[in-house]
Amino acid sequence: MAKGRKEIKQELEQKKKEGDLSSKKALELAKLAEKTKATLESMQGEATEEAAKGMESAAAAFQQTIETKAVQAEQQSEKINADLEQKQLKFEEAKKFDQADVSRLQALESEAKRAGIGVEGIVQAEKTKMEEMQFLTSESQGVEKAQQEMQKIISEAKQKRQGTKTPYKSRDTLG
Repeated sequence: MAKGRKEIKQELEQKKKEGDLSSKKALELAKLAEKTKATLESMQGEATEEAAKGMESAAAAFQQTIETKAVQAEQQSEKINADLEQKQLKFEEAKKFDQADVSRLQALESEAKRAGIGVEGIVQAEKTKMEEMQFLTSESQGVEKAQQEMQKIISEAKQKRQGTKTPYKSRDTLG
């Protein structure tokens, strides 16, 4: 059984929301990575070798945790983007089928008129198909806009993270 427009719309809204959340999470993590790097770079250093090793180890672990979570958020966003892309393809296919149906209904309407038969039912079916095509086009445009926004945010997050890949190196404050 085919899904109703309301159900399709709700599913798409949920997917778009999930994609928005995961891409924004990736961006937040990238910003945290930047802040972490800046904080670590601004530190004065440690007086002892043990403190230096401890700080370097802690900084590396924290940066790796951020990196792992950011990559997970990006992957989730990319998965959602792929799901939305599949929906787009299905919408395009459905629109082609609907257009073919409208053409067949119009031909049938012409024949029915020539035969002197009422065409109200056929006209209503055409109208229904046209409404469906408009719905699919509208939802498809909404999905495309959401995908573009997700891609923009993920791209920004990746860019920000690229600059944070340098490890923390302690400075000798007693030197």
